[in-house]
Amino acid sequence: METTLGQRVEIILNHFNLTKSELARITGVTPTNISDILSGKSKNPQRTFYVDISKKLNISLEWLMTGEGNMIKSDYLKENTGDNSEQIIKDLLYKNLLLEMQLGKPCELMTESSVCSALEQISLVTA
Repeated sequence: METTLGQRVEIILNHFNLTKSELARITGVTPTNISDILSGKSKNPQRTFYVDISKKLNISLEWLMTGEGNMIKSDYLKENTGDNSEQIIKDLLYKNLLLEMQLGKPCELMTESSVCSALEQISLVTA
């Protein structure tokens, strides 16, 4: 299924339980820019928008830019396979804490389903 950038950003907002203002703060753009992306008014934001979302939320650049592949980065999991699943989860929890501190509210980067998804991907990579 083909999605627009606005639809993918909406998926990110819902997945992480973020408001437009919070995503704007994370990416360094204005809430109006986020609204323009969501409405389709802005289809080509600056490169830093993509990079900030990718780095700070572990979102795949390929998925964010094209809608292809998995939403969550798999690079990190490929680099840390084998017996390192506990370290991966610790790293994700740490990123979650940093994001919560930046936003000043709890977020759901580390949900039960994201942990299960990470462990499934580890199994696929190490198989």
